[in-house]
Order: sequence, then structure tokens, then C-alpha cells
Amino acid sequence: MRHEREGLRADASVERAHLTVLRGSSGGHEYQVHTRHLADLDARLRENNEALMPAHLIAALADYLQAPEPALHLTPVTVTVDRLGIIRDESAGDSSVHTLNFPELTARDRRLHLAMLARISRDEALEAVEMVRDQEHRFMLI
Repeated sequence: MRHEREGLRADASVERAHLTVLRGSSGGHEYQVHTRHLADLDARLRENNEALMPAHLIAALADYLQAPEPALHLTPVTVTVDRLGIIRDESAGDSSVHTLNFPELTARDRRLHLAMLARISRDEALEAVEMVRDQEHRFMLI
């Protein structure tokens, strides 16, 4: 959106410069056509600005959070490795081979992230946040 807005501003600036030249050298028709184009660019810029207002962004975020599955999901992955960490084919009788089962998080940008599902109590989480907040105040910038 930012690039589009900058492009629209650049187009508007070119149109204004062109209008300045037309104002001195030509008749009314071309001037009116370019003025109309400038008004269209201005209207598009206002629409883009309106789309970026917090109310619209919050609505888009709420829609995304209601159904995040298309952009964010977990996929079960199974990998068999030996003691050196080298991926091997599954073999039932080999004791040096271990099978690892873990979820893989796939995001909208299609990067894959190893995930670990864990249950953390609310009290533990609050304690961890307070500990980090306490550590933030221990440093002093000079």
C-alpha cells in the first residue's frame, strides 16, 4: 500500500507539472482531461488512506484471527535419524535408528518452522513476564 500511495503521489506531481505547462500553451479541453485525471488520482489516494485507517485494519485482523487456517497451520512430520543425526529410512530392527515426531508450522510465506506444543500455566507465564520486566530495569544507558 505504501508503494502504491507513493506512486499515486508521484503521478499526481507529474500531472500537476504537466497541467502547469498546458495552462500556458493549450486550450481548455486538454487542461480539463488532465484535471479530471488528477482528481481520479486524488480520489484513489484518499481511498487507499481510508483503507489504512485503524478501524479497517482492526476489522481485517479480526477476520484473519477468526479463520487463520489458510495462512497458518500445523502439519505432523515424522523423521527417522541415526545417533549421528543423519536421516535414515525407517528400519524396524535397527536399534541405533530413532523416529522423531513433531509438528511443523507452515505460515503464509511458506517458510517451514519447527514447532513444539507445550502447556504452560497462566501463573508460570505471568511469573516469566514479570521476571523479564524486572530484568529490563536493571540496565542503565549512559
